[in-house]
Amino acid sequence: MSTRSILTVLFLIFLPPVGIVLALTHKQWSRQKKLTAIIISLLWVGFWFIGSTDSVPKAKKAPAIVITNSVVNDDKTYIDLNKEVLLSDKYSLSVSTGTSSEQKNTTLTVNDVNVPPSIVDASRFYFEIDTTNLSESYKIIASNDKGTDEKTIYFIKKQEKPLSDYSKPEAKELPTFEVEDSSEENEHLTISTSLKNYDIRFKTSNIYSSSGHSLKVNGTAVNIGILSTKYKTDLNPGENVFTIIAENNIGVVTKKLIVNYIPGMGSSDDAIFEAEVSCVAYAQSYFNVKDINVGYDQSSIERVQSDGTILIKVNIADSRGFLRAEKAIGVMECTTSADGLRVIKFISY
Repeated sequence: MSTRSILTVLFLIFLPPVGIVLALTHKQWSRQKKLTAIIISLLWVGFWFIGSTDSVPKAKKAPAIVITNSVVNDDKTYIDLNKEVLLSDKYSLSVSTGTSSEQKNTTLTVNDVNVPPSIVDASRFYFEIDTTNLSESYKIIASNDKGTDEKTIYFIKKQEKPLSDYSKPEAKELPTFEVEDSSEENEHLTISTSLKNYDIRFKTSNIYSSSGHSLKVNGTAVNIGILSTKYKTDLNPGENVFTIIAENNIGVVTKKLIVNYIPGMGSSDDAIFEAEVSCVAYAQSYFNVKDINVGYDQSSIERVQSDGTILIKVNIADSRGFLRAEKAIGVMECTTSADGLRVIKFISY
């Protein structure tokens, strides 16, 4: 094969317009050979074009679900419809999975229903919810070729009565409860604290605010809330003994709790420091960023509250590395346990 023929074939493959011109002007090729070469070149171009248009763009990062106007409390994510302005019985659930450039071909489902992405932003999804017929919870799953993220959202209905006034169905099992920050020793629960006014916090199951159901501490009924259940105490130095009785329509469960009040135990400054570290770590996971910068102004708060929990309210921003300017995220309001090690409530706006 001559050099001219080799060049013609190469151009037909890699630069078809030039190759076609060379083929038509090739004096050593017959008319049929020219026509065959041109047809093969055009077919090659067609297959290449179809293949390139059918390719699906890939995501750069795994999705990280962020639900607009949601609040984290006791490891559950809520949207309180009492704080939302609704113009109808429909609520538009807004979910982000990251940035549009990183979330190509990301899919999202809410309770197994496919939700299409926004036309203007591939990482933003909207799902309409009928507030007159709310499900117990909504399971959100986001997936792409880099991974999957999953969250469950609970709604607090619009209502005029306090949350604790709403009864639930009768229980089918014995009541259960956990005392937060406690440990079990010799068949009783223990807590050590430096706070005189200490809140005993509970996680309950099968105990509802309805007739025949109750949670009592030393004979005093405890209001069972949807978001939190707590009993306020005024401790004496040393051991403070509490008898906790949970009752429902199935039966009664009793536990003994000893709260050791040690004045001056630990340092509030140390606890606040731990709280800030815990809140920043939580925010980094919540917003799916590697490093968050904390900023302070006149509205910033870092304090131990009357119930012993620690409130951290600061400005936060994505540091975005050494060579790029940080990107503001907003204000973080984060509440932790008394030791600062566990986030119990997180709000960002």
